Amino acid sequence: PEPSADAETDGPGPVEPRVRYTLDAIEVRGNRRTRSRVVMRYVPFKPGDVIDVDDTEVELSRYRLLGTGFFRDVQFSLRKGSARGRVVLVIDVEERNTIIVNDLWMGLSADADKRGNARPLTAYAGLDVAETNLAGTGITFGAAVGLAQEQLALRVRFLDPAFLGGRWMTSATLLFNDAQDFFGNADVKWSDPSQLNQVPDYAVVRYQRFGRDLSVPTQLWLNYRLERLNASLPRAASHIRGIDREPILFDLLPGKSVLSTARATLQHDTRDHPFLPTRGWLATVVGEVGLTPLGSDYSYQKLDLRASRWWELPWKKHVIRLELFGGSIAGDAPFFEQYYVGDYSDFLPGRVLGMNVDRRPPPNFLDNAI
Repeated sequence: PEPSADAETDGPGPVEPRVRYTLDAIEVRGNRRTRSRVVMRYVPFKPGDVIDVDDTEVELSRYRLLGTGFFRDVQFSLRKGSARGRVVLVIDVEERNTIIVNDLWMGLSADADKRGNARPLTAYAGLDVAETNLAGTGITFGAAVGLAQEQLALRVRFLDPAFLGGRWMTSATLLFNDAQDFFGNADVKWSDPSQLNQVPDYAVVRYQRFGRDLSVPTQLWLNYRLERLNASLPRAASHIRGIDREPILFDLLPGKSVLSTARATLQHDTRDHPFLPTRGWLATVVGEVGLTPLGSDYSYQKLDLRASRWWELPWKKHVIRLELFGGSIAGDAPFFEQYYVGDYSDFLPGRVLGMNVDRRPPPNFLDNAI
């Protein structure tokens, strides 16, 4: 089709004419599962717009569609429209499988008593799966399960990137944990008549968590979380820390309690690609507060800072990444919201859906009271 564009100048001297067309329509092809309206969410053009074939927004729209993970390939082309200077924008997509395995956990946890005798190995496993394009609507629906010795964790989550067809995203998570955690560093003594099969050398806390996490995010993510807890604590417990015997602080209220928090996440992203980036920044600031006015039994403030930077090396197209993390907690945060050494070190397994699958305390490399 012949363009309806004219020549433009950007400063002195002649330049090539910019080619512009008026859009008659937009046609989506190849989407057997994904609805056309889902594709159109990521395309800023509409019928009647004047489109410049050299506009960078055309290529950015293609990358947005590829970034959804719904498509293996996306190509844009133009077809002759109803009159001279009018075209139809054709979007050809090649769909891909959208069932994603996000995480798979499998392992064995070894332990020894204070005499150095090995105890039997305990196994743990978990699976996190999500359908990222549920029934072609662009909605993500996922589920996860974690299993360990006498422990169970379940998660169900939902994400709608265009809530009610608008520009707001919304997500929700439903969680359930029937779990236990282990406290004490050395020569632990504890008493709990309700737990007949006591684990030597560790004070054991059994607890249940049930709750939900609701969010309405834009570039600033806002989350509200409400959980009901039911914990069984030892009647008394102490251990040796450094050279003194002191009581063990479980950081959880006995019996039933409520956790209610608000969380805000601010993200700055200058990466060149969302997957396998070669340059740019990804920085995140997360702040969370316990809402005692809304019934929370835990009053605390938590701040996390995380930043990643990518550089492309000059040889063989290799990429190097530097990642930094720092955080702070003030107040009475429950123990499962505190920083856990296994999440940051390969010497201990990390938590599986919030469950501690290893009884050992952090290794005391410096042989001190920490």
